[in-house]
Amino acid sequence: MGLGRREFLAGAAAGSFAVTLSWPEMSEAASDDALLEQFRSPGPDARPHTWWHWMNGNVTAEGITLDLEALARVGVGGVHMFDVGCGIPQGPAKTLSAEWVKMIRHAADECGRLGLTLVLHNCPGWSSSGGPWITPDRGMQQLVWSEITVDDGAPIDRVLPRPFTRLDHYRDAMVIVYPALPGDRAAVRGQIVRATLNGASADVRLVTDGDGSTALDVKPGDSPSQIVVEFATPYRARSMLLQASPTEDNANFSPSAAFTLEASDDGRTWRRLAHAPVPTWRVHTTPPIVANFAETAARFYRVSVPAACRLSELRLSTDPRVADLGAKGGWGRYANIGETPDASDPGATIDPAQVIDLSRFMDADGRLRWTPPKGAWTILRFGHTATGARNVQKTVAEKQAEQKNVAAALSAVGFSLTWQAVSQSDVRFRELQADPLAGEVAA
Repeated sequence: MGLGRREFLAGAAAGSFAVTLSWPEMSEAASDDALLEQFRSPGPDARPHTWWHWMNGNVTAEGITLDLEALARVGVGGVHMFDVGCGIPQGPAKTLSAEWVKMIRHAADECGRLGLTLVLHNCPGWSSSGGPWITPDRGMQQLVWSEITVDDGAPIDRVLPRPFTRLDHYRDAMVIVYPALPGDRAAVRGQIVRATLNGASADVRLVTDGDGSTALDVKPGDSPSQIVVEFATPYRARSMLLQASPTEDNANFSPSAAFTLEASDDGRTWRRLAHAPVPTWRVHTTPPIVANFAETAARFYRVSVPAACRLSELRLSTDPRVADLGAKGGWGRYANIGETPDASDPGATIDPAQVIDLSRFMDADGRLRWTPPKGAWTILRFGHTATGARNVQKTVAEKQAEQKNVAAALSAVGFSLTWQAVSQSDVRFRELQADPLAGEVAA
């Protein structure tokens, strides 16, 4: 068995527990040269540990013994067993099966015989605390929101659009309202007369209704897909906002993906307005993609989409948007570039003093009942949804969603469920924990 790949060395140390076996204590200094002697002949507590990958259950008792004896022979002090897959065919010791527990038992015995420390990662795959027991509500979360603008001053009694949602999990957080910016008052949807996707007619309502639960499925071939929207008269814009997510709930966009926006007066000759690279998102978050550009007016706008995705929002506004929204919010980063400054336009700035919390006026079904003051108002419905992140390099036996790491108590829940409530081998593992060889357990 190999010792695994270097890339695994970077993560997951927080999601492990140690079973200490035959751990000798350091002797007290017998002379003034004790420290020097310890450098010359380091004790067991100074020996290095190594990661020890069990590759998709392809382990045997003989291989375990040979690995551990070789490691002990060259001075390694312990191993961190990491259950991973990497596309290798399933071996005989399927994760959490009787054979797998038997191999863990054998590894513990051998570590005890050789004076090695055995550390077990708390779940298969490269993660902190993931497993099939992690439901979307317990999984990694991201902030999402929907946006509408009202301007007639009439009482509102309507269900607000549900924000972008993954894995069919969404929870409300709050509702706020503020005086609408000039660009928010221009309703794109009512002015579009035609939309096409790769030349075929497309339902533009799916991406202009402000509802994150409706989306246009975009599937580029060898070249990017193209969405063209046609306005009845030239439409003025200076920013674009896209809400797009990969078609697979646990996927990220390629780091090289970039959306392009172009404008045309006749639908034949195009001029580029913006190039919006997709940041390298962390843990599969999908915040809006924003691009600002010099103000322009055109009857036709074309968006080139580089990767398969579900496009739920396409907004063109006369107001600039916050540049690098995802990076500034901590969702991700662009590679090798600095922060993009915001457009200096006081007229496109929201005054925090005029933001009103409407949360108490919305019920559990998302229905808002509120009478706005005169003027135009923008209403934001905030909530959170699952990121869809799953363990990577997991074994074939596991399809896992990554647990959010927000509290020690939640980590304890994941630890407990990992070993005691996931499979039929829970009793066997409890017996292993109670074995006299097992020492101190560290979270």
